[in-house]
Amino acid sequence: MAAVTDHPPDGDRGRPLERFPCTSRTAGVITLAALAVAVVLVLVDGVGLAHWAVVAALVLFGLGVWLTMVRPTVHVHEDHVLVRNALTDTAVPWHLVEGVEVRQVLVIRTDSQTVHGIAVGRTARQQLRKRTQGTRPTPLSGGLSTPESSGGRGPAGESSRDPAGREVRGDYADLVAERLDNLAAKYRGLSTRHDALDKRWRWPEVIAVLGAMVAFALLVLLAVFA
Repeated sequence: MAAVTDHPPDGDRGRPLERFPCTSRTAGVITLAALAVAVVLVLVDGVGLAHWAVVAALVLFGLGVWLTMVRPTVHVHEDHVLVRNALTDTAVPWHLVEGVEVRQVLVIRTDSQTVHGIAVGRTARQQLRKRTQGTRPTPLSGGLSTPESSGGRGPAGESSRDPAGREVRGDYADLVAERLDNLAAKYRGLSTRHDALDKRWRWPEVIAVLGAMVAFALLVLLAVFA
């Protein structure tokens, strides 16, 4: 049997069927824009070693923001769901999905492994609130559960907003979990040629982070001892 990334279908080479962006994406983009302005202001002030050390620190912080607040997404393809985290991509064939739920992060359970996605999650306060509102089993969960909603809306008939700022009926995390459950049931017959999860490191991002850390450390040392 082939791994998920062997002979990928056309959908993997182009746009996914659906995307579920990180809940903090908007805040991340705003933060990156502010950091870009900060870099410009630092360089306008001067181009000494201390200035470049500050720039390296801002770049390193910006990488952290992008990796944790912007890059994480969940991509839906016909034969797998791709969970993009800060430094890894994990492709899960639909027929291996046994349950989906959202705790502190998105949890996709298979028979052998559990895949965590940081794109969708809840704070400790939100989790406590959900526990007091009751739960219901997901279609594929076999005992796993997601918070119960009321008529497609939040527990009190409330609506929420997705990362793009659009109003959605109910809790965004609940809607993502339920949607993935439904897609797993719909597409599981198309993924049977894949027999395992495929987890891969994102080496460009790893190298970028390591490079920024080394540059920052060297510039600080040079600025201090120059």
